[in-house]
Amino acid sequence: MCDQAGVPPISVHGLRHTHASLLIANRVSIQSVAKRLGHGNTETTQRVYIHLLDKLANEDNNKIMSVMTGI
Repeated sequence: MCDQAGVPPISVHGLRHTHASLLIANRVSIQSVAKRLGHGNTETTQRVYIHLLDKLANEDNNKIMSVMTGI
């Protein structure tokens, strides 16, 4: 399928990471993502996807500042 689409091959493991990344980017809770991936706890999920979680935290901080300046 990848050859037909003209893209490099994607492993099942790569699809797993893409799936988790899409869920996190769409603000699915880390608990739900960890459970879906079969991680025993959220710490594993957080460690692997910390770069995405940091980005979301920055976005949240901007929202918080916007709310607080509007009071």
